[in-house]
Amino acid sequence: MQQELKSLFAEIVGLNNVIDDPALFGPYTDDFTDHYVSKPLAVVRPSTTEQVSKIVKLCAQYNVPIVTQGGNTSLTGAATTYRPDAEIVLSMTKMKNVIDADPLSDTLTVQAGMTLAEVHEAAESVNHFFPLSFAAEGNATIGGCCACNAGGVAVLRYGTTRDLVLGVEVVLPDGRIYNGLRRLRKDNTGYDFKDLFLGSEGTIGIITAVVLKLFPAAKEKETALLMKLGKVDRFDNGVFCTYAMQRDGPYDAVVVMEDGARGMNFCMSIRGYSKDVPLLWISDQAEFEPQSRRMQADTFLVKPVTEYQLREAVSQLLQKTTRRNEPREEDE
Repeated sequence: MQQELKSLFAEIVGLNNVIDDPALFGPYTDDFTDHYVSKPLAVVRPSTTEQVSKIVKLCAQYNVPIVTQGGNTSLTGAATTYRPDAEIVLSMTKMKNVIDADPLSDTLTVQAGMTLAEVHEAAESVNHFFPLSFAAEGNATIGGCCACNAGGVAVLRYGTTRDLVLGVEVVLPDGRIYNGLRRLRKDNTGYDFKDLFLGSEGTIGIITAVVLKLFPAAKEKETALLMKLGKVDRFDNGVFCTYAMQRDGPYDAVVVMEDGARGMNFCMSIRGYSKDVPLLWISDQAEFEPQSRRMQADTFLVKPVTEYQLREAVSQLLQKTTRRNEPREEDE
C-alpha cells in the first residue's frame, strides 16, 4: 500500500517532489532544536492549491494523517510527524508565488509557502512594507505565521498576524477549497471565516494563500545617527552603525531610531562598545521606556517626534559630551 500511495502522490506533484529516502529527510524531519526527529512515510511538496486538494483527498481515502509544514521553525516538534512510516509531511516550500501585489489597495496576495523575508521583498517591490517581523523570518513561511498567529517585534503597534490578514484560501479536511481571498478592509458581507483558520495550527484546514495588509514605505528610513565634530553619519542598518563605532569612534552622541525589541538590542550593542557615549533612543512604543533605562539610554522619546523635540534632545546629548570632555581641576 505504501508504494502504491507514493506512486499516486508522484502522479499529482511529480516524482521529484515526493521524497521517501530517509537520507534526504533532514530538513523536513528535524525541528529547529534537533530534539524532535521523525520518520514520515514520505515528504510531499505541492506547488498549487489544486495539488494540495488532491493530496488531502487521497490521504483521506487511504486514512493517512497529514502534518503540514512551512519553514519547520517550530521549537516544540509541532511540524514533525509522530508515528514512524505512517504519516506524511506536506511541505509548503514549493508554493512561493506572488499572486497579486496591489499598491492602490495596499494589499499583497501570496501563496502560503513564501518565507516572511520573501514577503518583505515583495512588499518593497511596490514601495510598501509588511510589518510582521521576527528572528526566523528567513525560514518561517507566511502560511506558518498565519497558522500560529505569530506576533513578532512590532506587535504592539501593528498587532498579531490575525490583524494583518484580510483573506485566506484554505483546503478543508475533505479536500474542498475555501476561497476567501478578499482584499476589502471593510467587508460587511457574509460570515468572516478567516479567523477560524488563523491561529488554528493547521487543525481544521491547510492555508494555501493569503491576502496581507501592506503599509506605504517611509520616504526615508534611518536606523541610527552617529555625531562627531559637527558631522552626522547616517545609517539604515544597525550592523554598519556598530561597525562604524568600532572603526571610527569615539562619537559625541548616538541616536537610535529602531522600534521595540530591535531598538532595545541595538542600544544593548552600543552600550557593549561604549558605556559613556550619550545615547538617545526613539521608539514607536512607550512601553519600552523602562527598558531604555536598563539600556542606560540618556533620553527616550516616543514617535511621532517633532523637529523641535529632536533638536532639544540632541542638544542635551551634545552638552553631556562637552561636559565630559572639559578638563577637570585635578587634571590641570
